[in-house]
Amino acid sequence: MPGSLDADVPSLSFAEVRGRRIGYRELGDPRSRALPVVAVHGLGSSSLCWARNFAALGRRGRAIVVDLPGYGASQKDPGVTSLREKGEIVGRLLDQLGVKRAIWVGHSMGGQIAIWRALSAPEQVAALTLVAPAGLERFSIYAKSMLQNAVTRDWVLSTQSEPAVRRNLAMAFHEMPAEAELLVRARLAFTGDELEGYAAAVVNGVRAMLDEPVELSDVRVPTSIAFGLRDRLIPNPLLHPHLSPRKLAESATRKIPGARLVLAPDAGHLLQFEAPDVFAEALDACFASVSEAA
Repeated sequence: MPGSLDADVPSLSFAEVRGRRIGYRELGDPRSRALPVVAVHGLGSSSLCWARNFAALGRRGRAIVVDLPGYGASQKDPGVTSLREKGEIVGRLLDQLGVKRAIWVGHSMGGQIAIWRALSAPEQVAALTLVAPAGLERFSIYAKSMLQNAVTRDWVLSTQSEPAVRRNLAMAFHEMPAEAELLVRARLAFTGDELEGYAAAVVNGVRAMLDEPVELSDVRVPTSIAFGLRDRLIPNPLLHPHLSPRKLAESATRKIPGARLVLAPDAGHLLQFEAPDVFAEALDACFASVSEAA
């Protein structure tokens, strides 16, 4: 039933981090001694992108699911432009919550942020679970300019009608599940200054993703990678038509020592929402890698 997940969504909490209000949802047992999990969403999304994964994220202990600056319930502040700065804000939130080290779970842009955090603050990242992570592709100067010029404030605002929201969200799935109505309603709720701030966050996010590609061979923590083989967003089908999700995922996995790959044959870019069992498998593989490395 569309919207049936509402009752299962944990309530929001808020913290002030570097002068900005950051929203987050806490799952599991905050007193647990198990390794905590922090989940970071992708471009244009929010903590609700994990709405079908809350049980998996909090099953072993404490989990914190974040709304990045400019998204969800967090302050719509266009001043946070770089991915590394977003990772720093998540890191400081964890510090405030008493979490010294965690498994970082990231989807798309959130995966790119998690990788950067593993490279810049390895003491805070015990392991990575990357779901269709961005930052793996390399774009020419011409391609970067084309993408940056395509995603503007006016373009984001033009996609705020209900038909456009549904059409664009459908691109993130192979077959959009009924539960995605939750994501549609969340996007349509933005109006006025909140919508303007959200648009600025999306524009800045695209620029940052293009300007801050990651080098996976430098990652030195246990890692699992999950990709949907029906992903229509990563890799970019227009600019890299000969690069399939499988090829990109397998190439990324080979670059990280000991990384594990989980593929979902019938899932798109929002794999964790469309195929929650496959996401749970990837997270389980990450926990297993941490145990083996201990």
